Order: sequence, then structure tokens, then C-alpha cells
Amino acid sequence: MTRARPTPPAGTTLTWWTVSAHRDALPLKYEVRAQFQVTRGGVTTIEAAPEGMLADTIEGARQLLPRHLRCLRRDPGEDPPVLEVWL
Repeated sequence: MTRARPTPPAGTTLTWWTVSAHRDALPLKYEVRAQFQVTRGGVTTIEAAPEGMLADTIEGARQLLPRHLRCLRRDPGEDPPVLEVWL
């Protein structure tokens, strides 16, 4: 895990951030990870940043996010460890 924010890949048209309960961390940690909507050659895919940032508390995780984002309501179909999505 890193504390540096990732560089979006070429072709990124949208970036959002997830705050998740880190599955492998004991005691519980919170992971912040960027997600990118990327269009290359007319094909759009979703790519996660290769590394996330860890915090001890959810408040600490929120402090790792870029400023001026808004938290979206959690989608019931979201992966269970995902607690928040920020756009």
C-alpha cells in the first residue's frame, strides 16, 4: 500500500474513489482506492489503481481523499467491503 495518489491511466474519462474495509488487515483497516473509467480504441473499461492507501479509521480514510468530492449513496449491489464511493 502507498500513501501517494495514483496517476490516472491514459484515456481516463472519469475517476472515483472507494473506501472499503480492508479484507486482509487485522486489526481492521480502511482502504482508499481510485477507480478509473478508461476509453481506449473505442472500448471503455473500469480499472482500479494498482495500490490503495490504508488508514486506521474511516475518518482517517476520508482525509486521504482529494478535496471537493461528494459521497454517493451506497448501491445495495456494491461489493460488501465497499463502504463509501466518492466522486
